Amino acid sequence: MNDATALEFEFYPQYCFHLSPTLKQFCHLRIADIWALTFDPGYNGQDLWFYLNYPIKWVRVSGLVVGIDEYATKHIYTLDDGSGVMIKVVYALPRPTNGQTATEASSMASNLDGPVDIGHVLDVKGIVRTFRDERNIHADKIKHLRCTEEEVAFWEKTSRLKAEVLSQPWVLDPRVVRKLRKKQEDKVSPRRHRDSHRRERRKADQEEDVVKDRDGTRLPLIPGNENKVLVTGLERRGPMLKEVAKGPPEKPAVLTGLEKSARRAPSPEKRAVVTGLERSTNVSVTEEMPVLVTGLERAGRAPAPKKPVPMTGLEKKKKPKPHVRLVPVGEDDVLDF
Repeated sequence: MNDATALEFEFYPQYCFHLSPTLKQFCHLRIADIWALTFDPGYNGQDLWFYLNYPIKWVRVSGLVVGIDEYATKHIYTLDDGSGVMIKVVYALPRPTNGQTATEASSMASNLDGPVDIGHVLDVKGIVRTFRDERNIHADKIKHLRCTEEEVAFWEKTSRLKAEVLSQPWVLDPRVVRKLRKKQEDKVSPRRHRDSHRRERRKADQEEDVVKDRDGTRLPLIPGNENKVLVTGLERRGPMLKEVAKGPPEKPAVLTGLEKSARRAPSPEKRAVVTGLERSTNVSVTEEMPVLVTGLERAGRAPAPKKPVPMTGLEKKKKPKPHVRLVPVGEDDVLDF
């Protein structure tokens, strides 16, 4: 908007627009007034224009058709109302159905009361848009003004709107503006608080449960890893960090009976244990020593009894040793040599 124009009156926020007498109606304007409308980039895409500080979206103009451009999907009519400038009206053709032609579908449309030709006077309702730095009206409804009385009635409405409304800036009571502002803040504040709370909670969850690597991939953290050291399983073997190496507490060992017995030096307080597998010695064991059997001793091999050798009759006969008989002799029997 022009800064010099903005100093003359106040532009109200959008939450006040519903109180404007020009927003929710078709404003009867001259074509020159449409070219005088101002545009605020903050309302881009809303088809919203301003006359002074009045927000205007829907317009209504009347003029003589001085040119027609026909296309496959639309017709463009050039209007002149005698205000010194002209404007183009874009009328989108309805889609043909049930084998109709484009002309038949256009003639049966409810937003156009008849075919348009050069020299006709039209009453056009629509919205203002810009195409290639040129303003045009996208028609919502087109009606023919078939007599002078209808044209005069239209110009009277245009003059009345200009004299009673658009000749003075739009002014609101400051108390009404404060009330609307407070109502808008109460409507927006819970939403902002809820969104900020969600963002904080989401951020806390991400910092606690996941971490991002250099490529942006989200990988889980190891439970109990206070320094949030990322372990992917591809690291080289080496000394691990205390936080990563810390594991669950060790469980007590379960004895299965298959473990090898550890050799321990016998304590002097314990008595000797006799298992029956010791080598025989000259030391005799007294009967006072009890024999303790724990079940963990290694089983020794007892000597197997000798089996009798069967005789086959082919064995070599051993020569019997000569039997020497000792005969006692007396002194008289000794031979003298």
